[in-house]
Amino acid sequence: MKVTSQRWDELCVALNIIPDRDEYVRLISAYSQSHRSYHTLKHLSECLEKLDWAISEYQVLSVYNSKLVEVALWYHDAVYQPQQNQNEQNSANWAIEFFSKSGLPPEKCQLIRSLILATCHRQTPVDEMHRLIVDIDLSILGAKIERFQEYESQIRQEYYWVARSIYTQKRKELLSFFLSKTQIYLTQLFYENFENRAQENISRLIEDLNIKVI
Repeated sequence: MKVTSQRWDELCVALNIIPDRDEYVRLISAYSQSHRSYHTLKHLSECLEKLDWAISEYQVLSVYNSKLVEVALWYHDAVYQPQQNQNEQNSANWAIEFFSKSGLPPEKCQLIRSLILATCHRQTPVDEMHRLIVDIDLSILGAKIERFQEYESQIRQEYYWVARSIYTQKRKELLSFFLSKTQIYLTQLFYENFENRAQENISRLIEDLNIKVI
């Protein structure tokens, strides 16, 4: 598990702010809410694991910028209510409120905001920091089949309140959107390691959705 109080403290120190254990507890509590099945501490831990792997393989970002990406990952699903469509914005607001009060420079706070908002996946990122966080957030699509199937089941659990026919149609539309892209992953590292499997996972799931009701 990559989500630890020690890691949080080290992140704060790297950004020259005083570690706040209460803020760490608030984040842990948020990711542990009972209505979450996928957007949990496991998802956050998997994202941090992918970040660590990318940093070790991907010599593009400075150490400081990699820490800003890490901050954005800690907060990108801090607010998650499946019945709302402002989760990323609210998560970004939470992050900015904390780091502004902690003394992080305004331009760094705004960069964190834009990194979190990039996980809405509505626009194609234009720089490596934003491409990296988007690829990390979507890395589950290229997971091994057992984890991918578990992920799909967890997403359905989070949307249990949606009628099966509507869920199936909306899910197919979202998956088809990713499949219609020239490529799902925008960094070379993630493309080389996850693109083929993601394409296979999504195609297989769309076929399943076409022949059965979830």
